[in-house]
Amino acid sequence: MGERKRQLNEQLDRLEQELPKPVAKPVHKLRRPDWKWVRLPVGILLLIAGLVSATPGLNSRFAAGLALLAIDVPFLRRPTARALRWGLDKWHGWRGRRASQASS
Repeated sequence: MGERKRQLNEQLDRLEQELPKPVAKPVHKLRRPDWKWVRLPVGILLLIAGLVSATPGLNSRFAAGLALLAIDVPFLRRPTARALRWGLDKWHGWRGRRASQASS
């Protein structure tokens, strides 16, 4: 396995651990190699939905589509892994600050 693919898989594993179980289960299933025929059309549809959407909260569809496509498109792996790492680090930092404020 290439270095970029390994980095992407590590970040996708971290993401799966953060997601609620009802969401993590389909994500895990979509990552299986034999689901490429589902992953590519779903990724493209999510990208289009994210681009067309006027609501910023719904633009997470764009990120999800990009993550799905990055599994199969080599040049997307590195930037997607970096974006996932950045987002998860920010999420952990925000959660940590929120927990410390709640305990004060």
